[in-house]
Amino acid sequence: MIIGTRRRPVLAATALAIAMLLTGCAGAAGPAGPAGGEPVRGGTAVIGTPVDPGCIDPHQLQQRAMLSITRQVTDSLVHQDTDTGRIEPWLAEWTVGPDGRSYTFDLRDDVTFSDGTPLTAEVVKGNIDAVLEMGARAIVAGPYLRNVQEVTVDAPDRVTIALAEPDAQLLQGLSTPSLGIVGAATLAGSPDDRCRGGIVGTGPFTLTDFVSGQRVELARRDGYAWAPAAFANQGEAHLDTVEFRQFPDASVRLGSLLSNQIDLTVEMQPQDIAQAEAAGMTPVLRPNPGFTNSLFVNADRAPLDDPAIREALQVGFDRAVVVPTALDVTDIPSTAVLSSTTPMYTDMADRLGFDAARATQALDEAGWVPGPDGVRVRDGQRASFDVMYFTPIYLLYVPLLELMRQQYGEIGIEMNLEPVPLAVGTERQRNLDFDARMSGLTRADPGVLESQIYRGDDELNAVLTAQRQATDEDRRQELVDEASGMILDRGYNIPIHELILPMAANPRVQGVELDATNGLLLSGLWRAG
Repeated sequence: MIIGTRRRPVLAATALAIAMLLTGCAGAAGPAGPAGGEPVRGGTAVIGTPVDPGCIDPHQLQQRAMLSITRQVTDSLVHQDTDTGRIEPWLAEWTVGPDGRSYTFDLRDDVTFSDGTPLTAEVVKGNIDAVLEMGARAIVAGPYLRNVQEVTVDAPDRVTIALAEPDAQLLQGLSTPSLGIVGAATLAGSPDDRCRGGIVGTGPFTLTDFVSGQRVELARRDGYAWAPAAFANQGEAHLDTVEFRQFPDASVRLGSLLSNQIDLTVEMQPQDIAQAEAAGMTPVLRPNPGFTNSLFVNADRAPLDDPAIREALQVGFDRAVVVPTALDVTDIPSTAVLSSTTPMYTDMADRLGFDAARATQALDEAGWVPGPDGVRVRDGQRASFDVMYFTPIYLLYVPLLELMRQQYGEIGIEMNLEPVPLAVGTERQRNLDFDARMSGLTRADPGVLESQIYRGDDELNAVLTAQRQATDEDRRQELVDEASGMILDRGYNIPIHELILPMAANPRVQGVELDATNGLLLSGLWRAG
């Protein structure tokens, strides 16, 4: 985890460079605020977040801020270390079958849910089966389990997951809050019921109140004693309660932080970091692992079905100018499909250089000629497409999209902006009802390349499948690099910038920790005043 104050020098696009340019770098547990002092038990922390999408079930969520909340309530079978990316035991230890097609989990015998029921193999099986049965509603969790063939209960404390094929990314998926383990009482409800609340977990906090669009309240879980070894706090949470207040606008969250109405805010606007720091707050900065903030292209839609259009989009705007102009010095232009904090990241900046002449040549050779309004045309089809983005959470990127639109216009491509509410956009995303959409996608594993990317390319699909099945780490690295290059060169994803969603904390709260996906871990958070 990287927690520190902001520096003005241009940041290189690697996690190491960020760490060198930010002060106060920390390991698994980095305090926000002045160092020193023993944690104090008691009190409440108030955290500002964006508005929820109308759901609090971790198995159905994709919004990072909400998954950070459910992480406090639900634990996972395994834990991914934030610094190393390695998978470690949490609720279970595991063994892998000799052919890589089965994982057997031996559960801890001291874990209970907040309603007093024990953690059992039957409940674990119920969780996995429930996610698979949800289908598209499990928009993030479901793909993590795509190769699961069968889940069997071998003993009250032992469960085996059988796979259709080896899956090198299964354990990382199981470590995420999207696959946090919920109790039998939660599993008994319908997906709609689970969205409305009643989430029972084994985590260090319990869910006590959820009013969609307004607040979420948590209370300390008495007797919690099964944190992963990497957690700074191995026992019960320090805080009595945590309140998450929802604000649709990042500027309102910032104002609430500066006026001492809240203790910590997430998903700040990058340009507000300096103001928060000047007021004595501690910024928390780390690029999200996974896909950088990008345009995900639906290559089945005209005119984006033309490789020449996609090639022009890839090299037809200047990331080195657009990103710092529209955003902030702390925002880093993408150097690959994957973020620099993703395991197996490789710098591919040489494929993303601005080259308007190359873009123009590709369009000319493909028969796209300038129309009377400057937009290119071929066979009556305009070189025009829409970019869908979610409101309000992506409104801060509109200036960046406007600059991209301007530069694309100079090579004869029209890019229209299409804002949609989060709930509407999520449904359209599931149905592939978009030309292109702006988004990042957080996952601390290169297997993220298989998620929400164009799947109509058989050659690319074969490489993606091979990397998932690779049991040798060096071979998997080669395949990840090959797939990343194909995605870039064929224009299925247009990387823009590393997705840093800044947080800032009042010095009166200390012990901020991040998990491998940059979600908050609050069991070690405490009030210093």
